[in-house]
Amino acid sequence: MKQFVLLITLIILINSCIVPVNNNSTNQIVKEEPYALYEDFVSNKLGWIEEKTYQHELEIKNGYYFIHSKDTSFIYTSTSPLDKSFLYGLKNFELESNLQLVKQSPKETQFGVFFISGTLQYDFILNFEGLCKVFEYNHANQTERTLLEKELTNFNNKSINSFKIKMHDKKFSFHIDNELAGTGEIGSGSWQEMRLFASSGTDLMLHSFTILKQ
Repeated sequence: MKQFVLLITLIILINSCIVPVNNNSTNQIVKEEPYALYEDFVSNKLGWIEEKTYQHELEIKNGYYFIHSKDTSFIYTSTSPLDKSFLYGLKNFELESNLQLVKQSPKETQFGVFFISGTLQYDFILNFEGLCKVFEYNHANQTERTLLEKELTNFNNKSINSFKIKMHDKKFSFHIDNELAGTGEIGSGSWQEMRLFASSGTDLMLHSFTILKQ
């Protein structure tokens, strides 16, 4: 995990310079009240990264967002909308994504979301062997803290999985397929960055991604 967080700054800098190949992208966050962000991947209205490189293949097609992380020299690949306006004032919310595993990694098969607030980074991770983890990483002093680690009881990686984070007053609950993985508390309530990530060698297709304001 420490190797991953050290790579995040580089990955963010690289991806921040990328323009989506979909010329019809409006780069405008689609908001359907009471959502801060509502994505059904029918088109690329939010400016998600779409590209094919030696590191990954990212494509919105047929109502899905396909993420293929393939460069073994990187532990993870990450992506996000180019417009970050949905993060402004986002404190209490429910983030949910419905996703489906297409191909497992020869190593660890993981999907997750991470948030950055100043020097703090919070990683919410689903391992497709049925393990959930939440980490806090402080970039200022390079320390890592495990906030949650839980093995799921009824996880099935051959179905469509629901990945859900509920955040309220710096307290979170993490849910997979309506099973509560656990709860905890974070040290920040405002965000500069949010990204989705997948482990190297993992193929995923996202059906939807939403952030509901609470």
